[in-house]
Amino acid sequence: MSVTNADTVGLSSARRISWLEVFSYALPPVGAGYMFCLVTLYTMKFSTDVLLIAPALMGTIYGISRFWDAISDPLVGYLSDKTKTPMGRRRPWLLGAVLPAMLARGEGYLVQMASAAGLLNQIGDAAMRAQPVKPSTPTSMVS
Repeated sequence: MSVTNADTVGLSSARRISWLEVFSYALPPVGAGYMFCLVTLYTMKFSTDVLLIAPALMGTIYGISRFWDAISDPLVGYLSDKTKTPMGRRRPWLLGAVLPAMLARGEGYLVQMASAAGLLNQIGDAAMRAQPVKPSTPTSMVS
């Protein structure tokens, strides 16, 4: 069985798409999915172990975000499909997302820079309190 693109293109003579071509288009998001999974797992571990947020609360946060994605993604897809501008259907949405994305990403860096002094202070305190490691000696060699 192969996939046709007659419905999406609106042509009477549809070109058949081979499974190799479908697989080739489906393969690149696999790497992005693995990276997203790793970041999500690290965020969950960091939030529960370091920030001491309850695992149930983190699960609720992730669940709400997935629920919101299930609503907003089809809605934005519908709106972008109906957008008709000289720039095209998607380009205004992409351009409109640049500034909010830059601000959201930059905000994360500001938090890291603001906490860098506190982090260095904590590292310095830990280094000052650290005791030198004494080599262990077997009890049979001690006289």
